[in-house]
Amino acid sequence: MSSISTIYDNLLSLVSTAIGGSGEGYIELPNPYNLADNNQLFLKKGYGVAIGPGVGLELHVGCRISYERIFTVVLTKEMATTDHNITARTSFNKELIEDFVLVRRALEDDPTLSQACIKTQYTADSGLEFTATDTQRFISVSIDVIIQYEENL
Repeated sequence: MSSISTIYDNLLSLVSTAIGGSGEGYIELPNPYNLADNNQLFLKKGYGVAIGPGVGLELHVGCRISYERIFTVVLTKEMATTDHNITARTSFNKELIEDFVLVRRALEDDPTLSQACIKTQYTADSGLEFTATDTQRFISVSIDVIIQYEENL
């Protein structure tokens, strides 16, 4: 198995553990790359990891070469309230941002993803984003993480 696959598995596990896994109502998203492609049951309280672009670092150590790749962690939450219920909207926003903080702290506590990589670094996030379709209203946050890792030549 490649380092990318191991990193993906370990990052997904870290996120699930940080937010309490399915025991807290979170469900893994079938498509973390395009939220609109997931049905409302998943978006109600969903999480996922998307594998993004990578770059070679031109650093060779022995028979290993270093790379850097962006992974995006996505958290979603249903906005199950009316447009004018400010208290409920604020509560949903805070709940999602607190889960974001749990994920960020978990990344800071385990920067090698259980020895799967050299370094994991939170770099940016989307902030809370509101999306509405004919039948769905939800908020989401996307967390960009740069991961440095090695592969055998």
